[in-house]
Amino acid sequence: MSLPATRQISKKLFGLIVVSVFSVELVIMLVLKKFLDLTSFSAGLVDAILLTAAIFPILYYFIFKSLAHRNAYYQALAGDLEKFKLAVANASDHITITDADGTVLYVNKGAENITGFKAREIVGKKVGSKDLWGGGMDKAFYAKMWKRIKTDKKVFVGEVNNHRKNGEPYIARVSINPILNQAGAVVFFVAIERDITKEKMIDQAKSDFISLASHQLRTPLSAMKWTLEAFAGDQGLTAKHQERLRDLYVSNERLIALVNDLLNVSHITDKKIVAKKQTADLAKTIKNLLETIKVNADKKQQTLKMKISLKAAKVNMDIVLFGETFNNLVSNAINYAPAGARIDITLSVSGQNYLIAVHNDEPIIPVADQAKLFTKFYRSLNSQTVNTAGTGLGLFIAKAAAEANGGKIWFASKAGIGTTFYFTVPKK
Repeated sequence: MSLPATRQISKKLFGLIVVSVFSVELVIMLVLKKFLDLTSFSAGLVDAILLTAAIFPILYYFIFKSLAHRNAYYQALAGDLEKFKLAVANASDHITITDADGTVLYVNKGAENITGFKAREIVGKKVGSKDLWGGGMDKAFYAKMWKRIKTDKKVFVGEVNNHRKNGEPYIARVSINPILNQAGAVVFFVAIERDITKEKMIDQAKSDFISLASHQLRTPLSAMKWTLEAFAGDQGLTAKHQERLRDLYVSNERLIALVNDLLNVSHITDKKIVAKKQTADLAKTIKNLLETIKVNADKKQQTLKMKISLKAAKVNMDIVLFGETFNNLVSNAINYAPAGARIDITLSVSGQNYLIAVHNDEPIIPVADQAKLFTKFYRSLNSQTVNTAGTGLGLFIAKAAAEANGGKIWFASKAGIGTTFYFTVPKK
């Protein structure tokens, strides 16, 4: 509502109050004069006028002071809203402003371009309803969203399945920010949506290509491995030929490992990773895994030291996924620690979880790289200088495998202390 309109209403309201007060006073005066046998109606009328005139300044002060504060508040709010509208009117992202109940007050041009709905079809309706572009998520999603923005009064970020006016589906990345007044109550919501349908399609195409290429590579690489193993047993080969065969075998093994990693990444990206849990002895599983990894540490004269602070650790987990996490963390420690280093592996209890820690004194992970360490294909600069053969997939796979087993994974890295990777496995 505009300020002039508010003032007009305020004047009418004040006039009504004055008339009401005067009428009440007149009635009281007449009643008193009748019972007290005082003078005529004209005297009561004069008294009512004089009494109204006396309290008029008091009424004026308190009523208009309150209205002035309210007008100033709404004027400032309207001014801020107009400034925001000017700033976002031509933004390519879909930007919506709603009231505290989710009724649309404003949409920019980007909303029209993305959804196909005109502003006049949107304003005044509930945002995200099936009548507009929303309604594509389940009830649990919307319950979580509203709790986050209205009860917790925090920013909500997520991906939603929407539809355009013509019915065409699209995927949007949405950020909803609650705007609070001085009392801490929600007055507006500002939602910013970006159409990421093409990005999702490109990611899916990449995943499909990686999966197809990896499956096609696995068969010939396996055949090469069997052939190389067969030749390795040929006693007629010279020492030089045996050395070359070993080099070929190692290279082939690296390619097989890369193909397996790519397939794992494809399964993770497509959310096809499923934990096949079974009862296992955690300590025994770790010891068995260390036996297979120890040969790599021996080549660098490194010591793998295991410490178990509990007698029994029976868990229900996917042993293969556990192995993915454990092997990646220990292999990284071996690859990036210098020759002769000591690597400590500990198993302990932490609340309702078993905690596995893999520690080495160096190298230290740079602070600038730490936030990206578990992302796909990412390798920090110092890791590239220490080990040039890495793919940047190990920690991404380790994290997905740990979470699929119901656990968490994190790390701490600081000069003078070293680097420790932790991951958990639930007791039950």
